[in-house]
Amino acid sequence: MIVTVVGFGALGGHLAALLDRSGRETTLQALQHPGEHLEVCMQRGLRWENSAGEEHTLHIPMATEPEALEPADLVLVVVKAYSTADVAPLIPSLLKPDGVALSLQNGLGNGAILARTCPLDRLALGTCTWGAFKPTPGAVRGGTEGAIRLGPYDGRSDLRWVANALDIRGLNASHLDEPFGALWEKVIANTAINPVTALVRRPNGVLLEHEPSRELVRRLCAEAVAVARAEGYPFDTDTQQQRVVAVLEGTRGNRSSMLQDVEQMRPTEAQAITGAVLERGSAHGLTLPTLATVHRLIETIDASLG
Repeated sequence: MIVTVVGFGALGGHLAALLDRSGRETTLQALQHPGEHLEVCMQRGLRWENSAGEEHTLHIPMATEPEALEPADLVLVVVKAYSTADVAPLIPSLLKPDGVALSLQNGLGNGAILARTCPLDRLALGTCTWGAFKPTPGAVRGGTEGAIRLGPYDGRSDLRWVANALDIRGLNASHLDEPFGALWEKVIANTAINPVTALVRRPNGVLLEHEPSRELVRRLCAEAVAVARAEGYPFDTDTQQQRVVAVLEGTRGNRSSMLQDVEQMRPTEAQAITGAVLERGSAHGLTLPTLATVHRLIETIDASLG
């Protein structure tokens, strides 16, 4: 199976390394924007380390243009949400005639952008809880083990082979009849956790240690659930709050993607996460005071980076 990773950053590099070490026949390649990380990876390979301290150097074909890569059976789209519109026109040329594109990105709206150019019956959306961190250009460190849940964008196509192919390669993948409920569930967790870690500049577990942060997380979760319910996804607030706590407990040492962006002076994905939830809540006439305040604070950080 040929797999192309679009966005060879922390998560893309980590997933590629896991696939490479799976023992299953997999030809890997990557599409990555120009920069120091790409240059280092092309010169000496990606240096990868997992949470157990195991190390591996990954050498795969890498390019900045689709024409330099072989058509793939599976394209993993893991670029930042604000780059989706840039890579969407490139996806069809990366695929074999029967290939599938799978978005494992954060936030809402990525699928709709990819659907403008990608055949709908060959587009899958999923959630990914594998954690990763890029300490330096050319290096990736994996966090706690995770899982992938995916389903067809059109809700009809049979893409079980994608989940099966990733699962037998050790990525703990499962198939969903439709992916949008899972996407909302992850967005709820990201809304409750990511901006708070970015504001306090601390790993996930710190949010459990003090009542003010626990209360802030609870309020953000409740407001995000209210929006999801208005969108037609009948989540239970208490259940989702318990799930957020479980995520925090299971990833105490992880640094959220939004925190990593702030620490590395990169724009965050706030617009696709908290911004998207706010926008949809506003369309339903909901008042979301905690989420609005936190989102404005993250927007202020983003603006300061420009």
